[in-house]
Amino acid sequence: MAASPPRLPYAVLGLGVLAFAWAPIFIRIAEQEVHALTITAWRFLFAAALILPVAAVLFARGRISVPSRTGLLLSVLAGLLQTAYAWAWFASFEHTSVGSSVIILTMQPLFAGLFAFLFLRERPARLEYAGLAVAFAGLVLITRGDIGIDGLEGLGGDLLALLAAVLFGAYLTTGRVAERTTGAFAFTTIVFTVATGVIWLAVLVARPAVGGFAGETWMALALLALVPVALGYVAINWALGRLRVVTVATGILAVAPLAIVFSTFTLGERPTVGGLIGGALAIAGVGIALAARRAPPAPPEAHAPHPRRARKDGRR
Repeated sequence: MAASPPRLPYAVLGLGVLAFAWAPIFIRIAEQEVHALTITAWRFLFAAALILPVAAVLFARGRISVPSRTGLLLSVLAGLLQTAYAWAWFASFEHTSVGSSVIILTMQPLFAGLFAFLFLRERPARLEYAGLAVAFAGLVLITRGDIGIDGLEGLGGDLLALLAAVLFGAYLTTGRVAERTTGAFAFTTIVFTVATGVIWLAVLVARPAVGGFAGETWMALALLALVPVALGYVAINWALGRLRVVTVATGILAVAPLAIVFSTFTLGERPTVGGLIGGALAIAGVGIALAARRAPPAPPEAHAPHPRRARKDGRR
């Protein structure tokens, strides 16, 4: 199979980031009326309803196949991580501001890089460290007056967002390995099938309200599944199989400034001067980090001969 053009993975990553940036907008609209657990449940159910029929057609045509046992187990693990991450992040909006939640979630490249280093031996380049520092400084500036909400409730929301960052970093690292053997669409299908089953079991236990919402709320829930999930996650998962974890995680940092731009035009939330400057820094940091890109390492199952030995023996 022909290799992907060098720039294609970055274009797909950018598409996924743009889709992700709409998530805070739809969550903010829905959480005015819907519990975080219910938002998570409907999000996964709508996404599964979109993805499963397409997966069935592709499977029938032989375009996707049954994954290996290892790929299946890793995909199920990623589904559990995705469920926990989504609930923690959505729940944080009930206890802290959107700005605090977004800035804390953007710490996920730190955890993704740590997990990738520990389990995949992926070492970030120096420019990626520099870009991450610049981007994170910009994101702190965006929400400088928003972090540290008074009271234990605000602290609880911040801790939930931090937990979401850890879980999302673990999800990216797991997906990096699983996507290599299962393919992006099959991996996404398994992830959201598992997540849908688990979260609706939680709904049956907790029994939050799951219906009777306004039309605008239902529209926000549907768009939350269609844009960030059906489009965003397929793109991100595809990019994970072709780029290093830290590259994908750093690219996702651009979600915060993009979300601010989107909220300005859709919700009428005007950014502050600090927000504009911080957004510029964040985007610049992402650009610096992505400039350090290099070819992804060979899959774990590929055992290429040592270069010196290959030259000596005359083998490929």
